[in-house]
Amino acid sequence: MPLQGVYLGNTMKQPLLAIARRAYLLPILEAVRFAVLWLKTHKRNAQFKKEKPDFVCPSTWWMHDMYAHTDLDVYYESGVTHATVLIDLLRRHLGDEEFDVADWGCGMARVTRHLRDKHRVVAFDANKAATDWITAKLPNISAYAHGPLPPLPVDDSCLDAIYAISVLTHLPKADAQAWLTEVSRVLRPRGIFVCTVHGVGQVQSLTHSERAKFDLGTPIYRGNVKRGSRNYATYLPEEFLREELFADFSIEEGPKQEFGQELWVLRKN
Repeated sequence: MPLQGVYLGNTMKQPLLAIARRAYLLPILEAVRFAVLWLKTHKRNAQFKKEKPDFVCPSTWWMHDMYAHTDLDVYYESGVTHATVLIDLLRRHLGDEEFDVADWGCGMARVTRHLRDKHRVVAFDANKAATDWITAKLPNISAYAHGPLPPLPVDDSCLDAIYAISVLTHLPKADAQAWLTEVSRVLRPRGIFVCTVHGVGQVQSLTHSERAKFDLGTPIYRGNVKRGSRNYATYLPEEFLREELFADFSIEEGPKQEFGQELWVLRKN
C-alpha cells in the first residue's frame, strides 16, 4: 500500500493539483475525498470489526489524515507487513537481541502495535491527538508528542534504533536537517536510523517542471500547507541525500524501494 500521500500516481492530475495547492484549496479537496472514501469502505470496515472484535481501531478520519485511506484492512495488513520488514532490518544490522527502538512519526500506531512484542518500543508523533489515542487505547505502548522541531522527550544516547516511515517526506530542508541532528543525539553509538523518502521511484508524481529540477539534483518542496502534514510533500534526489542530509551518517543500505517509497538505513558514526 503506497504511503506517498493523497495525490500521487497520475501525472495528468499534477498540474491541476499544483493550481489547487497555490490557491490553498487542498483542505477542501481533502474533505471531499474523505467523504468519498468513507462511503466506499464503511461496509468493509464494519465487517473487519466483526471479524476482529478485540482489535482496537483508530477512527477513519485519522486514518485518512495520516495514511490517505479509510480502510481498516489496509491499516492492519500494511502494519503487519511493515513491522515484519523492520524486524528483519533490525536483526540484520543489530543482531538478534531485544533493543530499544523508537517509532518517530508513529501516527495511530499502525506499525508500532505489531513491533512491541519483539523490541522495547517508544512512539513519537507531532500530532498530540495520535499520541493521546495510543495512550488511551494501547496503554502498553509509551507514546509522546513533540513539537514541529526538536527535541524529542528522551535522553542522549538512549536508543539502539529509530525508524521514520514517511516523515522526511513531509519536511522542509531546515526542519529535516534539525531532525537528523536530533536523531544522532538520541541514538547510541553505532545505532541505526531507518527512514523513507520520496526519491527517484516516485518521480512519476512530479510535474514536468518539477521533474526537470529533480533530475538536476534539486530537492522539490510542495508547500502552501502545514509543514509536516501529509500534503506537504518533498522529493529528494540521491545526491542531495548522500552529500547533504545524510552526510553525518554511514549509509548501510539504500536507496531501495520499500513501503511504496525509497528506504535508507543509516548508522550513527
